[in-house]
Amino acid sequence: MAKTELSPKNASRLVFIACAALGLTIHFSSLIDGVDRKILDLGFALERAYFPKSVANDVVIVGIDEAFLRGTPEPIALLHEHLGILFEAIAAGKPKVVGLDIVLPDRSFAFLAPRDRPEVNFDELLAKGLLKLGAAAPLIVSETWDHHRGQFGDLFVPFLGAASQWTQAKQSKFDVRGSALFCLDADGLVRKYPGPDCQPGGRQSTLTERIAVQAGLGSDWSGLIDYGSGPQFQYISGRDLVSWFKSGDVEKLATLRNRAVLVGTILDTEDRLRIPVPLLFKEPTNKLVPGVVVHAQVLRTMLNSGFIKPVPVALTVLLILLAARLALFHRMAAAFACYFTGVIALLSTAAFLLGIAWFIPTAAVLFTATLALVVGWAVAARRHWLERQNLTRTFNGYVSPAVLKGIISGALSPAKAGAKRQVCVMFTDIRDFTTMSEGLPANRVVELLNDYFDSMARIVHAHGGTVDKFIGDGMMAVFGNPQPLANPEKNALDASQEMLIALIDLNRDFARRGLPTVRIGIGLHSGEAVIGHLGSRERHEYTAIGDAVNVAARVCDLPKKLGKPIACTESVAKAVGYPDFLIDAGLQSLKGHTEMRVYSWEPKVLAALQGE
Repeated sequence: MAKTELSPKNASRLVFIACAALGLTIHFSSLIDGVDRKILDLGFALERAYFPKSVANDVVIVGIDEAFLRGTPEPIALLHEHLGILFEAIAAGKPKVVGLDIVLPDRSFAFLAPRDRPEVNFDELLAKGLLKLGAAAPLIVSETWDHHRGQFGDLFVPFLGAASQWTQAKQSKFDVRGSALFCLDADGLVRKYPGPDCQPGGRQSTLTERIAVQAGLGSDWSGLIDYGSGPQFQYISGRDLVSWFKSGDVEKLATLRNRAVLVGTILDTEDRLRIPVPLLFKEPTNKLVPGVVVHAQVLRTMLNSGFIKPVPVALTVLLILLAARLALFHRMAAAFACYFTGVIALLSTAAFLLGIAWFIPTAAVLFTATLALVVGWAVAARRHWLERQNLTRTFNGYVSPAVLKGIISGALSPAKAGAKRQVCVMFTDIRDFTTMSEGLPANRVVELLNDYFDSMARIVHAHGGTVDKFIGDGMMAVFGNPQPLANPEKNALDASQEMLIALIDLNRDFARRGLPTVRIGIGLHSGEAVIGHLGSRERHEYTAIGDAVNVAARVCDLPKKLGKPIACTESVAKAVGYPDFLIDAGLQSLKGHTEMRVYSWEPKVLAALQGE
């Protein structure tokens, strides 16, 4: 069966369909979600650096840090007394709502007491603080998952009751417990709100959700955490807050007034989560931040711009299809321009939408656009190559390779004006051809001429010349255009000698085939000629005209008169430095032209070859 080549239009359509299908497959199969996540992280970083978003309702973090722990002789599990005082201090600040990102004890420690204070009851000290804090504002306590028991950990009932004072008075059925768990993406970073799909059993409400409800917000949350909103957090050390409380510094305690407050540990090695951007003021480049900071950013997102939502799926599909359309461009310059313009527009739009809480998953769109551009370019390049090959096969026998190459590349476009060039023009003819051809059948004449011109043309091309035309038994060649040569006259003389040498072998072949011996004359002249496309719109040729061409044609008549196979004008002899092998033949008259000094040459190598 014959091989069928797709038309350019059908090939482009096929590439478009393939790129669109692959782009959609990659998008819906989540194969490059990691790239989308990195682009999102970059968007947050750029947003914080160049387009920071202020927040009207910010969160206050109270940190149980190294400074707080240094003032407590007890181990961290027995901080009941100090936490009780801290809770009283927070209550004195009159916050709007408080969330504890610390795990309260799940049992009684009343049986323990310091040796120097045997009357101390740790349970009572902590409960006292919780009672005051729970009565001052809605108080939400965190709970974590117990992997051994397969459930959320229990809280010591008296502590839970103390924490529920405010909610018992206002909302009797409200649960003050909230999950402190987060979901990690595949790369280990926290980016999305830890909704039901993150919680064991899918039922537990989160710490921040409970806080948001008590702050008067809704309870239906989902999406990406807005890491672009608000400045880095400057937390208040628990030690400082207790100091303000003990000294009665009401003005500093007022920092908490009517604000959402989160209490949590800020330690170097405990409860750290990795996020896309650094959020702790004291650690300006560290993306591994305390969990309470992540909770604070979640709550900040709830209180202000809301979670970032992905754009409708239909929009992403449309963008992928538009990206795949790059495969339909036939002009690659336009395709590249559209590609770069589209990428800039896409990323700019994505950055703008991110600022208003919308996220475009751009990775699949960028992949599709790049794939369509590259494959479209490859298809166009192959199509262009096939066209060049077809042109080369079609016109190879009509023009010289150098001229064909220039025409295909556009360097020798018919639309371009002619130009003057310094060239060396060669004319050759077969001596006594008319008499020779009269004794041969027409097919044998054509056979002889074709073999002769095939051999001579190859030599001209090998020396950088171009065959301008065949005129009966004659040939016109030009050296120095369109391929520039350092010394076109030398190339022409070298080609002339090789043509005569090749003719010896050609005549031996002719003799074996019963064809007559061929003798030729070669005329050379160098000078300026007008080069360009000449003729009508329907029929034209790339050729040379001018005095240099006319003189070369006349000089071609002299070899027979001078008894040498090669004749050239003084301009050629001068260009090659008047070598000894060129014989000064004096002034010679040229038909239709003034006399010119002419030199003749018969290469010595010819005699040796003919004598073999």
